[in-house]
Amino acid sequence: MAGRKRFRGIAIVAAAAGVLALAACGSDDSGGSTSPTSLRTSATGAPGTVGPPNHDTGAEAEGRVASLVAGTSCPTLAFMIGTTKVSVNASTMFEGGTCASIVVGARLEVEGTRQPDNSILATHVEVEENEAEEHDAEGVITSLMAGTACPTLTFFIGSTKISVTATTMFEGGTCANLTVGRRVHVTGNVVGGVLIASRVKIQNESPGEPEIEEARISSLVAGTSCPTLKFMVGPWTVTLQASTVFVNGTCANVAVGKRVSVKGTVTSAHQILATKIVFKNDDD
Repeated sequence: MAGRKRFRGIAIVAAAAGVLALAACGSDDSGGSTSPTSLRTSATGAPGTVGPPNHDTGAEAEGRVASLVAGTSCPTLAFMIGTTKVSVNASTMFEGGTCASIVVGARLEVEGTRQPDNSILATHVEVEENEAEEHDAEGVITSLMAGTACPTLTFFIGSTKISVTATTMFEGGTCANLTVGRRVHVTGNVVGGVLIASRVKIQNESPGEPEIEEARISSLVAGTSCPTLKFMVGPWTVTLQASTVFVNGTCANVAVGKRVSVKGTVTSAHQILATKIVFKNDDD
């Protein structure tokens, strides 16, 4: 009897202290057990809160740098790979380069963590060997793209669209010298049909003198006449002056349909002040 009383006393204490734990483990009246219920600790550490599993915040991106985010710089640079924004900081580890290697056109492999705004904070960046072929463009700047400005100015040499970035290196001038009529030599990589300049050489301090080798006059500008007649050749407005030199004709021979070559000075976007006009015969 004494032994039995001792057993019952232990059972009562156990029931008082642990009945909830036993119930949670799925015990039943028969003394058998079932699989325990799965409970997840909440973010605050409170036990017993059921919630979704933790999502993996790891993220990766691979591709060429499309643009640098304005107002950011190393060691806390932000840039775009496609439509994905990537940021680096002082703790980001680099392989094959440094933060300074992150330029438009550079090919990167990025590992990091996904941020609330869906961007990636890079923990590791591998700068891959740049296999892109460099391209060159040389000529007179014919127009500037509206809405762009240094240090991320976009301009045109004829139909070639060129963009400079904060990392573009300049020789013979600065970004501020990129004006209509300036002759430049540009080297860089083509990304999305745009030549992203890694180097720009400003070739002279005076406006360039482009030449329209051969085109037909499409119209005369109303209200103008010789010797300061204006006419259209393609997208260009050509302005004559008293000092313009004519070959195979005179100012009076300027008419719609005439084939001409034009040499002159670019004064603004698609505007030429002619220094020489050569009339072409249709038999030439």
